[in-house]
Amino acid sequence: MQTKTWQDIWESKRLDSNMNLRNADTNEVLQELLRCNGFDSKTGSFSIETYRNFIADIFQKAKLGQCDSMYEVGCGAGAFLYAMNMQKAENNQTAINSINTSTDSTGGGGQMLSQCNVLKNPLHTLGFKNLGGIDYSKNLSRIAKLALPCANITQGEARDIDSVAYDSVCSFSVFHYFPSLQYAKEVIAKMIDKARKKVLFLDILDLEQREADIAYKKQICGDDYEKLYEGTTKHLYYPKDLFVEFAKSKRCEIHIEQQNIKGYANSPFRFNVIMEKKD
Repeated sequence: MQTKTWQDIWESKRLDSNMNLRNADTNEVLQELLRCNGFDSKTGSFSIETYRNFIADIFQKAKLGQCDSMYEVGCGAGAFLYAMNMQKAENNQTAINSINTSTDSTGGGGQMLSQCNVLKNPLHTLGFKNLGGIDYSKNLSRIAKLALPCANITQGEARDIDSVAYDSVCSFSVFHYFPSLQYAKEVIAKMIDKARKKVLFLDILDLEQREADIAYKKQICGDDYEKLYEGTTKHLYYPKDLFVEFAKSKRCEIHIEQQNIKGYANSPFRFNVIMEKKD
């Protein structure tokens, strides 16, 4: 009989005993955070290169370069925040290098700016000025704090997020774990209200693709399908119109697209939502 819940599953996640998040290469850290977040399953795995390309694509499409702070709902072990902070740091470093090139060509100013290139921890100095997140798993939120020591990570339910404003408020691959659409609606409203500029709902299970998704999972998982995806570990699917209606009521511009992580078997059944708050 099915007795596990999603929270049971996430609380069972542990860091590899050989992994030191403070000293490891950033890509190695990201790989471990993704594993802790469950992206090592038959249908939910992808390479670091693929994931970072996805992050870069979303960063550009959502114009996150305009944002100095980011908050994630359902942050898990912190993989998404960590990857986005890497992208922000790279984006800022590129801008600095561009300024250096310009100032060097005119004979001054470049030396002081170029010192940023040798800072010991560019993720802290060139990334987002403020990072935050919430997750209901005690173990995963603890790992996120280790990976992102400067971030404000708390343990709690998604619908219990506070009203402290961040430029961008995001979720990645978490909405299908919510218990009901009513619960999700509370979270969506609070995420939009919390954001100053951008709101991202990523890796959302598409209601229109529900039957195709179930058929695929049954094909891949075989006799384990019911144990993995029914009962207390059932997934929740969403109509795109739900997000369109919220965007309209909250006066946000909205862009919806098919999930596009190369090699990610779940992509055909999921979509991404990017909202921008109007002035």
